[in-house]
Amino acid sequence: MTLTLVLRAAAAAPLWAATTLFRLLPKELASQTGAAIGRNIGALLPVNRTGDENLRRVFPEWSAEQRAAVLRDCWGNLGRLATEHSYPPDEEKLRVEGAEILESAKNSGAPVVFVSAHIGNWEALPIIAARYGLRYTGVYRQANNPFVERLIQRQRGQQAAAFIPKGKSGTKQLIRLVRSGEPVGMLVDQRLSEGIRVPFLGLDAATTTTPAELALRYGAQLIPAYARRDADGGITVVVEQPLSRDDVPEEQDGVLWLTTALNERISGWIRAYPAQWLWLHRRWR
Repeated sequence: MTLTLVLRAAAAAPLWAATTLFRLLPKELASQTGAAIGRNIGALLPVNRTGDENLRRVFPEWSAEQRAAVLRDCWGNLGRLATEHSYPPDEEKLRVEGAEILESAKNSGAPVVFVSAHIGNWEALPIIAARYGLRYTGVYRQANNPFVERLIQRQRGQQAAAFIPKGKSGTKQLIRLVRSGEPVGMLVDQRLSEGIRVPFLGLDAATTTTPAELALRYGAQLIPAYARRDADGGITVVVEQPLSRDDVPEEQDGVLWLTTALNERISGWIRAYPAQWLWLHRRWR
């Protein structure tokens, strides 16, 4: 093993150890512990400043105390998510709004692209989709550390979706799946340098055009959906009315119109549940 691999293994070891320890706890206790760790440690990390800067941009009228409270809950949600990956889904606490949309999508015969964001427990959406016969393949960014990546794949092996990495090969695979009629899913709320600049939470942001292009070229229906955490400890997956190339007004640029419409949907979710979104990414640069 090279020195680089040794260092990466050492860096990943605490994460592997923590995951093993959490699995010894009941799921709810592990989730609460993860949330407490996130809330207490997150504010001490340098990336917390990125979250504060983002909140200043979007909510300039908020006080420092308001921003800090939202970031504490953001870190708490991230801590919960980190522990919940290690457990099978709690079906009785997993609900859905818009089930009729999933039923219609399954029976339509058109390709399906789920479009979501890093809000609430975003790993719940594939579970609900699979419940309605729409087991999909998701696109994700591979971890730089191969040992962390191995841990992620081990945890995701229990989930209801398959996953392919971002990049040229992943894009080609994504297109093949859509053309063959297989459902796919994407989290599209993070910055993509080669994307187009459209409003996101009221501020222009570089955004992927892949969902819009799949809708225009292959007739895919884009289904916006997100998974919010509820006060009773449950999770509700909210499925919204789909968008397609038929919705694009005449003489409008289809890619621009659909991408803007998706950003508007996601912005609405975040404004409704700001403490559940991942503010720690440099969305505007």
